[in-house]
Amino acid sequence: MERILNYIKVSDTISTSGQPLKKQFKKIAKEGFEVIINLGLNTHPEALQDEDKIVSKHGMIYFHIPISWEEPEIDRLKLFLSTLQLLQSKNKKVFIHCIKNYRVSVFIYKYKKDILKQRNVKLVAPKEYKPNEVWEKVLEAKI
Repeated sequence: MERILNYIKVSDTISTSGQPLKKQFKKIAKEGFEVIINLGLNTHPEALQDEDKIVSKHGMIYFHIPISWEEPEIDRLKLFLSTLQLLQSKNKKVFIHCIKNYRVSVFIYKYKKDILKQRNVKLVAPKEYKPNEVWEKVLEAKI
């Protein structure tokens, strides 16, 4: 799993990464993941255009909640949070990705802080990622 771009194990039932390669979805399925959530945009050059079919072929469920890098929508963040909360309540093992694991890192921070109500939550993200002004606002958004 560590070969997947910017892979982070969040918990026993949640892992995140940048865009997996087509062949890496087989490994993700073998690790017991049941659901893939993609927050990346299909228009990005590194996006897999047939990811839904690849994921389904390996017996996993696919959700695509595209999040704009320049203008992330709080309504889509809320959709993500409620989707992940429901999947976790059903004990589903969930793999979440975007292109570099930057969007996902911010959204997982919001999940821990606003849904799980964890205290002293820290942003866990790839080393090179520093949220810009737009993403700082998402981190601070009231949900």
